[in-house]
Amino acid sequence: MKCTSSSLHGFTLPNGEVIRNPEKMCEIAADYYADFFKEPQNIYRPHPYTDAPDVEWENYQEKIPPATVDEVLDIVCSLQKKKSCDAHGLSNFMFSSLPSTYWSLLVKIFNLSFSDAIFPKQWKDTRIHLLAKKRIYL
Repeated sequence: MKCTSSSLHGFTLPNGEVIRNPEKMCEIAADYYADFFKEPQNIYRPHPYTDAPDVEWENYQEKIPPATVDEVLDIVCSLQKKKSCDAHGLSNFMFSSLPSTYWSLLVKIFNLSFSDAIFPKQWKDTRIHLLAKKRIYL
């Protein structure tokens, strides 16, 4: 096998005209491919969350089984012990030192939330810290 390159000596336009000027050929090729790869205007892409049709689950009538204290403790113990706080000043680190008697109360709150399909407004709050990035000069 040997290296070869083909030469392009000109473009034949749809009207039969032949273009041999390299600069003009580059312009024609650039215009052609810019138009060819342009995104069509008539394509509708629905948003995956807001425009999606409602999903009908087979088990939508089934109730969520109640959580146990052991299940909740397994999940809490598997979390990273970060000291960063949420909007209410709670952190994963604090949960590791919570007395075991409190967990039964929290499990009751979780199970009530699951059974009644209630998500407390306070659980939706968040706190955001914007960090400035260093500007890179090139």
